[in-house]
Amino acid sequence: MKIGDYKDYWFADTRPHSHGRKFPKTPDGKRAARNYLKNVEAKIARNGSFQDPARTKYFGSPAKNGDDWAHPNCIVAEYLDFEALRSRATRTLAPPHLDNKRKALEDIAALTYDGRPMARVRIGELKPAGIKKDIIPQLWTGRAHATASKKFVIFSHLLGYCVKVAEYITINPADVETPKKPVEFSASIERIDSGTLWKIIAAIESPKVRLAAECAAETGIRAGEQRAIEWADFKHWRNNDGTVEGSFTITKAVKKGDVLGPPKNRNAHRTVNFGSHIVAALLTWQMKQPVAERYQNLIFPDDNGGFANQGAWRTVHLHGACRKLGEPNIKWQSFRHYFASVLIYKMDETAATITGLMGHANLDFTLQQYGDWFGDRERQRIGIGNRISNAMRER
Repeated sequence: MKIGDYKDYWFADTRPHSHGRKFPKTPDGKRAARNYLKNVEAKIARNGSFQDPARTKYFGSPAKNGDDWAHPNCIVAEYLDFEALRSRATRTLAPPHLDNKRKALEDIAALTYDGRPMARVRIGELKPAGIKKDIIPQLWTGRAHATASKKFVIFSHLLGYCVKVAEYITINPADVETPKKPVEFSASIERIDSGTLWKIIAAIESPKVRLAAECAAETGIRAGEQRAIEWADFKHWRNNDGTVEGSFTITKAVKKGDVLGPPKNRNAHRTVNFGSHIVAALLTWQMKQPVAERYQNLIFPDDNGGFANQGAWRTVHLHGACRKLGEPNIKWQSFRHYFASVLIYKMDETAATITGLMGHANLDFTLQQYGDWFGDRERQRIGIGNRISNAMRER
């Protein structure tokens, strides 16, 4: 590397690492050229390479039309093309996930960095300090912590691509500490009484959805798990005492975008048991299920045999039953909470047992969800109200 003496300028020649840079033909310009070469040499010594920021690609397009990021000098377009090819080859990303990446990068391109639109900032110009000062505060303002965090992770993945795959830069400037999730005090889950819940289920007009609601209330399975259950996952048997029982084997769940995947966590791989009433109802439904619904062997499919629409279960069928009875709307998840309430209040099960039956990730989550109910059960057990009253009146 050397400084070239030309008629109108000094030229800091950094080849083969980059083309170089011109400086004014003045004493100050020559000093600036020397300092520039020293900085380049220092970066090569520190990182093993040098990339001229002015020669790297822009983050976004100069003028984006709708979803069109197709610009030859736009890193977002290049990264999304790479992810699309990778997902087709490995089948690891569904179209909705690619759309989420596109939307997140779109939102980040609309921010400002160092007083300029982020879309017109070159990748090589991004610094950890600038990301902490400009990008993070804007990204977390007006967004839920989880939403901002997911968008920033996608941003970091793009810059990781620039380091490890494209080799446009040598370090990931988004490798910085992000805001911590604020401490939240969740409200206690409201219990629904047994009479109201079964009255609502009975008012659901669709026999198929009504049976799905009964199964949800008596097993506590998640809606995504329920939508994925096949007839092969259903077992039933007769006990020695003549009673009949059944079970579902939970090994999969329908995710966002109707993508079939594993259950929510390791403990969610489980067997859920139920009694003769549900067994009889399922066997009856198996005989009556229309042929058009059977091609994927799902127990609770939509009318064409595909994955059921969870939103329709809630808004059309469940809320329709609530309106008919003049009851407040409940969620499909209310069946799962009802199942937990029966285990806690009526069956007196331990938190550890409930963790296993409900497929929670761990015991801490169970206590976080239903800690108030366990405390209430204990107060009822020891008759704390009367004991306090009697103690207050003792003379």
